[in-house]
Amino acid sequence: MEDDRYVDLESAARLLDTKGRKIRRALRRGHFPEPDNNNGDELYWLRSKLLRWAMRSDPTRYARTTPLPLWPTPDRPADYSGTTLSKDKSGPIVVQRWQTQFGVVAVLWRLNDPIMLHALDVEHDVKDAVLLVQVDPGLGFDGPDASAINPKGDREKYDIAWRDLVVAIGQPAPFWPLALRVAELITTWQPGDRPVEWPARVDLTIEPLLEAAMAYRPSHPTHRCLINLVQVDYGCSTKSTLDELEQLEEVLARAHAATDPDTAPSNRLAVAARPLPVAEIDEDLPEADERAGWLELLGRSDPLANQCVREVLTWNGGGRFPYSRSVEIDVASEAATQWINRLQPIRRTAGFCVLDMQTGYEIIGTLIDPLTDAPAGRNVDGQVFAATPQRLPTASSLAAIELGGKNNVWVYTEDGNVYPAPERSHGGYGWGYGGTGAMHLGWLMDALLDDITAAGAGLSSSGHTVPEGLKSLVRQPWPSGTKFDRSQLQAAREGRPPSLS
Repeated sequence: MEDDRYVDLESAARLLDTKGRKIRRALRRGHFPEPDNNNGDELYWLRSKLLRWAMRSDPTRYARTTPLPLWPTPDRPADYSGTTLSKDKSGPIVVQRWQTQFGVVAVLWRLNDPIMLHALDVEHDVKDAVLLVQVDPGLGFDGPDASAINPKGDREKYDIAWRDLVVAIGQPAPFWPLALRVAELITTWQPGDRPVEWPARVDLTIEPLLEAAMAYRPSHPTHRCLINLVQVDYGCSTKSTLDELEQLEEVLARAHAATDPDTAPSNRLAVAARPLPVAEIDEDLPEADERAGWLELLGRSDPLANQCVREVLTWNGGGRFPYSRSVEIDVASEAATQWINRLQPIRRTAGFCVLDMQTGYEIIGTLIDPLTDAPAGRNVDGQVFAATPQRLPTASSLAAIELGGKNNVWVYTEDGNVYPAPERSHGGYGWGYGGTGAMHLGWLMDALLDDITAAGAGLSSSGHTVPEGLKSLVRQPWPSGTKFDRSQLQAAREGRPPSLS
């Protein structure tokens, strides 16, 4: 981190915590760096040059002011003096303390929010530190990303290279992958320890899910769904951590190839923890089991079920629920009237969390579609919302698709029933343009012509090919209420789409 800014005499005096006249006197006696530039009586120095000189002259005095990359190489390794626990607005912090030749370097490991560095919030816990270093998420060109703040001076956060920390402490710096930044692991570590194995931290809050699972026999679909979800999350987190360590090895190898042998990977970094191996888990349970298992949970009305449903929605949008998206219903359409007439009152269940979280409203007037088991209701302003099924539970073939107001898409079947179009999480339909929503609609039309129980569109549909005729159909700005029967949709798929005119 070379600072190419120039400072004048007054700024140099402030930077070095001295007087301008003392600098002039030392300059005349040859005890101060020569100016890098001058303009008559005005003298200018490169800021980085002054700080390097200051650290060589009186390192214990200027370490609090000088950025770490400008420090000289110490004569001896630092002594490790253990950890302290701190916290700030972002959560708990483990502070490692290294007694270097130039003072205490505090290395901060944030357990909850590793991207934020609020030095002033933790400074009271590390008053004697001459430098605060934080290990950030991500990898740099020579190792893990890191940043620092000097407690004295401008107190601005700046990036450092991993080797800067290694040079400062005079030994390999310990490293914990993001999912293994656990207080117990960091506080018990000592230099020279072998890497420990520990379960990688998962994104889910697993306690309510496991508590809910314990209410069922191991063979029950709900137990299997909940346990499988937790195991899948553990598997994802473990794989992500192993990938992080593999990428780290590649970064260190490249850095080693580009530098001297004394900066070999083994001299730069000590991996302090590795993820505990976990069994490979099949993410997909039998579809009938998943539907039954999640419907059981979604149909409960106790607080634990609500907590579980909200947790799953936050984690993956409820992608495995029988319904996971909500739409606002245009109640003026004939299709909506037919659908509303079959809805039945129901007590509020955990399934209504889908509507609450996606709409931002608390849904009242709770109803259920008896054909799909999906909830519906209105908010205090009278707007009607419905959860859309991921698949239509019917054996009756597609009869027609209607485009309604508020981007509603209605599916008619040969037995006379009408349904909100099936959708998966992160789906959504539209028409009149060539974007994702229209392509999702074209994909749905194509799929339902072949299989009325096909899953609705979602993220996984984006790469699927849509027949050109259906693409042409959905790109046209059809008015609300436009209805395509099966023969028209089939003709469009075969390249003969109806015309707006």
